[in-house]
Amino acid sequence: MVSGSSGGNLKYLLALLLLLPSAVFASCKDAQLNKLSKETGIKIHCDFNHKTYFPKSLLHNCGDASGIDPEYDSSLPVSDSIRQFLNNYPKQVLSNHLENIFILSKFKCGNYRMGGSYDRKSIYVSVYLGDMNEQEYYRSWYLKILHHEFSSILQEQNYSLLTNDLIQSVSGKDAYDPKILEYCLLQIRGECISGSRTLYEKGFLHYYGKQSPENDFNIYAEYLFVEYERLMGLADRYPLIDKKVKLFKKFYNDIGVHI
Repeated sequence: MVSGSSGGNLKYLLALLLLLPSAVFASCKDAQLNKLSKETGIKIHCDFNHKTYFPKSLLHNCGDASGIDPEYDSSLPVSDSIRQFLNNYPKQVLSNHLENIFILSKFKCGNYRMGGSYDRKSIYVSVYLGDMNEQEYYRSWYLKILHHEFSSILQEQNYSLLTNDLIQSVSGKDAYDPKILEYCLLQIRGECISGSRTLYEKGFLHYYGKQSPENDFNIYAEYLFVEYERLMGLADRYPLIDKKVKLFKKFYNDIGVHI
């Protein structure tokens, strides 16, 4: 769930049709996703092609990248999540910051299996096979990935409004450890995506968020858009979480996204 075109980190709406009625050239044979792409003006790609999916900047950061055509029993959880995600942002914010959403399966960036990634104005979402009983779980998972990765794009393109130093000022610069990235991506560890009282007291929602200020923000973005009530409950109990919530809400407000 990480990526990016800076720092070596590899990075988890309504209709623009009014503005771009004929400017969508989606690469997707799935009728549902192709329809959504035409409706929103965001190019949704689901026919995997190494050359068209992975730009030089992402390949440079990954060393190499790989994937396959998306595997799912139904594209409905994916299209529902994308639609819900886009509806959280004003069309001008989307127009300025997002061009592509790439859907694929078995996504790897170098040796790392990825749930999602981003590069410039593109988001990558890795999807999975699942039966109808799992659709709600997948909707929530994909929605988190979309907000997670988009928060990196928003920070990167509006960095003066939310610098890493500003984020670090809450928990302290020494609270972050870059080694956590490899630990969490190479090993399946539940602790990486779960919280604890110790973490909450230090202002972190997940152990994974301690890897970098960017990842810290990514996790908060997931909660702000997908688990808002839970986040507000934690903010009421833990002062540093409350401080970060206010910091990140201000950032979104400053770029025109009201939470």
